Amino acid sequence: MRQLNSKDLIRILPFEKEFRNKLLSEYDSYEEGKKFEVTKVLWESFDELYEAIKKAKSDTLTKEVADGTRHLTSDISEIIDQEVWDDIEARLQKDPEADESLLKIRDKLQHLIKEN
Repeated sequence: MRQLNSKDLIRILPFEKEFRNKLLSEYDSYEEGKKFEVTKVLWESFDELYEAIKKAKSDTLTKEVADGTRHLTSDISEIIDQEVWDDIEARLQKDPEADESLLKIRDKLQHLIKEN
């Protein structure tokens, strides 16, 4: 697992392409207070995304074990954590699609950006 920075979070989170590009290009030029607020929202958003992916992976893995289609050879939490990070790494390699479940977060970030 690599250490993520704010720009990685911008790439991972499901923003519209234009908004993501604007945020990536302007992020370094924000004054410190604004950068702090944007970064805080990014990490909160990432945490929500991480937990949603973890829940989905956990549900899938539990179902596969219950159905007998998958057998565990190590700790289930380690397997789930690895699958979540694999998913996050894959998201870094491609543009995520817009996700309406994060609309409030996107709106909050857009509001912060437009304040200056």
